[in-house]
Amino acid sequence: MIGDLNLTDEEKNFITQAGFDPTSARSLQDFILSKASNANLGARGGAGKSDGYFGQKSFDAFQALRRSGVFTPTVDAQETPAPVVEQPVDAPDFGYRTSNTYESNDFSDRLKNMGIRSNGDLIDFMHKTNGENYNWNGDNWAKQFRSDVNRALGGDYSDANIRKTFHTKNGWGGGFLGGGDFADFQNALQTNAGVWNGMYERKENDARMDAARKQAAERMAKQYVE
Repeated sequence: MIGDLNLTDEEKNFITQAGFDPTSARSLQDFILSKASNANLGARGGAGKSDGYFGQKSFDAFQALRRSGVFTPTVDAQETPAPVVEQPVDAPDFGYRTSNTYESNDFSDRLKNMGIRSNGDLIDFMHKTNGENYNWNGDNWAKQFRSDVNRALGGDYSDANIRKTFHTKNGWGGGFLGGGDFADFQNALQTNAGVWNGMYERKENDARMDAARKQAAERMAKQYVE
């Protein structure tokens, strides 16, 4: 009558790990008796005895064990299940980009309002705004400007590097090619913005094309298999 139990693989493994043989009538009866307390069974409560004859009483006792949840895994009440932590997915790195285009006509006015009228002022501004605790008062343009200048200078805020990078003199007046230091500064930043954003968008578009090609290949492969 053991065959009538239709033991699942999980139940067979459970019985085996408990030290009993799920194919032996006597061993299976011993298993039932060992777990009888879980189902409020006993020798006089329906579990029967270990006699090697797996009859109706043994069958009913095993079914009672099933109903009692003997084979259902339980979690210790004292143990706190480990929280499920979602692994962050890294976004693709397409390089550096800026939200400032530096194409507006109020460039010099913005800089003057920020106290920048010379290389020395720019040096002071870069050192003053170094760190995350600086209060930008919601001026995202100025914050992006600071990041772009830092990117262009490579972190070197010396007067020599500013002259080399932006073609500005210490006292901003007539600048490179006669356009004025403010104009030269703006042109340099505008050129950098175009290069940075162009490279970023090109890499982003390449990634999209690669993803589209991959999806198309997967669809074709799936159709071929089907």
